[in-house]
Amino acid sequence: MRLALISDIHANLEALETALTDIRAKAIENIACLGDIINYGANPNECLNMTRRVAKIIIQGNHEAALASDRVASTFNPNAFQAILWTRKQISEEDRRILSSLPFTHVAEEYMLVHGTLETPEEFEYLFDPADALRNFPYMTAPVCFYGHTHTPMLFSQKDRRALHLTAGKYPLSRENRYMINVGSIGQPRDHDPRLGYMIFDAAAFSVELVRLNYDIDTAAGKIKKAGLPTFLAERLRCGQ
Repeated sequence: MRLALISDIHANLEALETALTDIRAKAIENIACLGDIINYGANPNECLNMTRRVAKIIIQGNHEAALASDRVASTFNPNAFQAILWTRKQISEEDRRILSSLPFTHVAEEYMLVHGTLETPEEFEYLFDPADALRNFPYMTAPVCFYGHTHTPMLFSQKDRRALHLTAGKYPLSRENRYMINVGSIGQPRDHDPRLGYMIFDAAAFSVELVRLNYDIDTAAGKIKKAGLPTFLAERLRCGQ
């Protein structure tokens, strides 16, 4: 079984379409989304509808939660807060209800899924470094946990306490170890690489592959500006920050 893991789409339709085209070309039928389908970008409904059509599993991210929760929205920086107010006007009440009821985690035999951390999944805390990972390993019931939220592809291993910044390519895993792995961001990478990122988990080979692809950044950025969203949200797409 191969599983494509997409996360942090952030209403970037051009990036999502490019990623899904690549996933289809690789004949991968199983797709999971780790949250933050909406906000920042100018196509929340299109990205939401497309993701729901293709993803068998969708995890709730903090931007989905912020549609209905002023408490979560209050934690956003000014640009993100302005964007969520705009996004709330675009999303129907029914879709807000559905998104705010999405699960915080998913558990399978060989992997787990979460947006932020396993320690407190409903609080959307960030997992940045080995110390953060060490606090989460005790909550694992499978050898691999995939997460998003930081927009930075990373691998943390329990046995050797290793932290690895991931670049495009394949990485073998050991069934005798445990891993926290960030799958990267479709719509807003923040590792100084503006290309979209998604991950493939090969359960049979027990390996992961980080895929990076160019997409039409100019169109995505232009839509953000045209919608009246903060210009910063458009400009950061070009620098991957």
